[in-house]
Amino acid sequence: LEETETKLAKKYSFQHIEETLSVEILKNEFKGMNPLEKKRIQQQIKELLEKGDRILLSDMLKVYPITNGLSELIAYVEIATEHKNNIIIREEIEDILVSKLPNSNFTVSIPKIIYCR
Repeated sequence: LEETETKLAKKYSFQHIEETLSVEILKNEFKGMNPLEKKRIQQQIKELLEKGDRILLSDMLKVYPITNGLSELIAYVEIATEHKNNIIIREEIEDILVSKLPNSNFTVSIPKIIYCR
C-alpha cells in the first residue's frame, strides 16, 4: 500500500490550494478508501460509458462530484491506470475540486483523464 501511495504522489501533482500535499496526507486519505467505494466508482464510469465511447474525468465529476475526499479522487486515478483503453494525457493538467465536508474544499491538479469503453 505504501509503495502505491508513493508512486501516486510522485506520478501526479497533488496540490492543495495553499500547500503541496505530503505523502503522509495521501497515506491517511488512502487508508480511508473503502473497497465498496471503488466498486461504486467503477459502476458510475460504466454507466456513463453506456451513453458514449469516452468520458473525461472532469465531465464525469459534474454528474458525480467528489464528496469523500482525496481517497475518492485517488480511486478514480487508480481505475484509469488499471485499464489499457483509458487515456491519461500528462501534458494537459486539470484542476479537480475535492470535497469531504462542507467548507472543506480544495483543488488538486492532475493530468487529463479520459475513460474509454
